[in-house]
Amino acid sequence: MEYQPFDVKKAAAGFGADLAGIASADRFTEAPEGARPSDVLSSAASVIVLCCGFPLEAAEDNPEGYTAVRNMMVAKMNGIAQKLAKAVQKEGYKAETVPSVAASLTNGRYRGPISLKHAAVLAGLGRIGKNTLLVNERFGNMLWLSAVVTDMVLDPDPPAGYETCSPSCRACISACPAEALCGDEMSQQACLGHAFKTVGGKLEIQCWKCRTACPGFKGI
Repeated sequence: MEYQPFDVKKAAAGFGADLAGIASADRFTEAPEGARPSDVLSSAASVIVLCCGFPLEAAEDNPEGYTAVRNMMVAKMNGIAQKLAKAVQKEGYKAETVPSVAASLTNGRYRGPISLKHAAVLAGLGRIGKNTLLVNERFGNMLWLSAVVTDMVLDPDPPAGYETCSPSCRACISACPAEALCGDEMSQQACLGHAFKTVGGKLEIQCWKCRTACPGFKGI
């Protein structure tokens, strides 16, 4: 039987990803030191960014329900990344996962091994909106991410060819109760202090207005 080349996007879809995009590791030159693909895997050549739509009904739920769906999405995206990494390894390549949520405090800001939303931009999966969230034409800002860093050389995807925010729009900025947004960046301290509370010993998300206020909330 003729050998069929390994298709990472087809494999990702088989594991449950709604979308997958590819960025070459050399696209991350503007990422801060310590948060580049080579910091995850020294021989990194490609980053496979994985995406699943966040159920829209979760945004209409209460904090407990929203938090439960968010935690489910974290587990789902981590599982997809782990399965894809194993599949890439079976092909004879190195692969490391970038978890959906894995943040450490560095220079006063929480950040993951690499920025998943910026990796998604480099992989052609969307643009960063004024709410500092990734916005995709199909899923809007209701999506969740994980990634696999590998030494497999893959053809990178082109940048998304659409814009997400009109120059005059301030919907998310105006809707933020913590005044954490300015259109260019987000104050982590202000956002986290308002949106995340401990209830009954468990962390609960209390606010996601920056998502639902966006005209591109459900897609663009």
